[in-house]
Amino acid sequence: MNPDFERLKRGLRDLGSDQMLHDLSNLAGQAIVEQVQVGFDTESDPYGVPWRPSRAAQREGRKTLTDTRKLRDGIVWRADVRDVVVKTSGLPRTIGYDRFNQYGTRSTVARPYLPQDDLPPRFEKAIVTSFTAYLNSKYGST
Repeated sequence: MNPDFERLKRGLRDLGSDQMLHDLSNLAGQAIVEQVQVGFDTESDPYGVPWRPSRAAQREGRKTLTDTRKLRDGIVWRADVRDVVVKTSGLPRTIGYDRFNQYGTRSTVARPYLPQDDLPPRFEKAIVTSFTAYLNSKYGST
């Protein structure tokens, strides 16, 4: 019996399992959160467009949206076998502040940190890299 063919059969069988789907959803959530944090580090939206620096950040000589890091570090994900939801943690100090920065207001420019529609290419690449590493560790690379 060909071991590569056996590994392929096992992998295809596992792809439909709830455990595999949950594992992959968790990996996708983690990869997305890491990419959101890269945006905070580079002061840019998920598509690479730089944020307009805040007056407070300019005055204090720091990065925009990183004064307390509560928003940056409060990005979380929830995964199950059907989907992944990435959101802010809802900590009292981030409620309202998260939407205020994601969408802006009449008097403040938006500084989006979560993707709006399709995932940006760097997010997709991070997910592919994560899935590939996981599948290679589980079934071996070809």
